[in-house]
Amino acid sequence: MTAEVERRWRHERRMTIRLHHPDVGGSAVMLRAALHDVDRRHGKVRYPEVTRHVSTRSRRLHRAARLSRHASRWVRGWIPRRWPGARRYVDIGPTRQSRGSDQIWEEET
Repeated sequence: MTAEVERRWRHERRMTIRLHHPDVGGSAVMLRAALHDVDRRHGKVRYPEVTRHVSTRSRRLHRAARLSRHASRWVRGWIPRRWPGARRYVDIGPTRQSRGSDQIWEEET
């Protein structure tokens, strides 16, 4: 592709984005379609057509992974801190603001 054709292609893409971008009131679907048309006219295929998202992880597998993470966190909390893999921090609980102690603090002052 020559420099002039490349410059024209970039200019058309920029103008298309300015017209159809969601931040200026356009639609993401329309933007994608317009950019695809510009690319096709200039002979550039930048991305394959995607029809739908296919999930490769089943619900059961997802649930098992989540339970495994929670179990390992619980077990690491019970291992003595000097051992490798132990949790070396503590959860201090809710903050002062969430317990409403700011109201008591203001009354005392």
